[in-house]
Amino acid sequence: CYIHLIRRFIAFILLLLVIAGEYLLAVTYSRGGYLAFLSGLGLMWFFSKRKRILFLALVFLLVLFSISGGAKRFSSMAETSDGSIRNRFILWEGMAAMTADNWLSGVGSEPYGEAGRLFSAWYQPFDADESYTTAVCDYLTISAEHGIFAIFAYLSLVFTILWFGIRLSISMRNGLLLGIAAAQLSYLVSAVFSTFYKDLELYRLFIALNAALALSVTIGFLFKKLKFEWRDFCLPAGAAAVLSVSLF
Repeated sequence: CYIHLIRRFIAFILLLLVIAGEYLLAVTYSRGGYLAFLSGLGLMWFFSKRKRILFLALVFLLVLFSISGGAKRFSSMAETSDGSIRNRFILWEGMAAMTADNWLSGVGSEPYGEAGRLFSAWYQPFDADESYTTAVCDYLTISAEHGIFAIFAYLSLVFTILWFGIRLSISMRNGLLLGIAAAQLSYLVSAVFSTFYKDLELYRLFIALNAALALSVTIGFLFKKLKFEWRDFCLPAGAAAVLSVSLF
């Protein structure tokens, strides 16, 4: 009886911490952060169908719409006339052009070959005067600085680990592994709108997520919790190829 009460108390404390984290995310007013967090919750709900995931999503939306300007910030994600979104589209278009122009090996990253600086100098429209060091996007930054094959290899590795992690979590009905996979997806979505991989303190967290999933998947293979199938490698690599080629 006491053990049951202790578990419920711990679960309640953890719930309060999650809600507090949702509030802190809401007050960042980061639209990319909102989308990334909801994507992670969506992944967890899709494969677990647990009502508690929908509850957390509902609480987050309630918190978001209750803070000052939260509803307006959320709804502005679809407003391409917004200055921040418009400038980002211009930047991404230039970075895609830079990738196409230097698709084999990229423009390099040091000391003056950083993609953002080259964009500001050569690819930025004449009526704009913005200064950048990256593409404000992990994937375009990697492709512009290191070429198509680098971004393909990177995405193939990350997608493969994520795919096997999801498969293992389903096979073992392990909510912790599914949560790690959801956190990994949240990073991948948020990295569309920001450049994180050059921030080592932050990127180490993503590396830790990949390492945890990779280790779990390896153990799963050793103990026959997962079976090897070629499609498990072909699907992630195919998705990576489509995204890489689309940069042209």
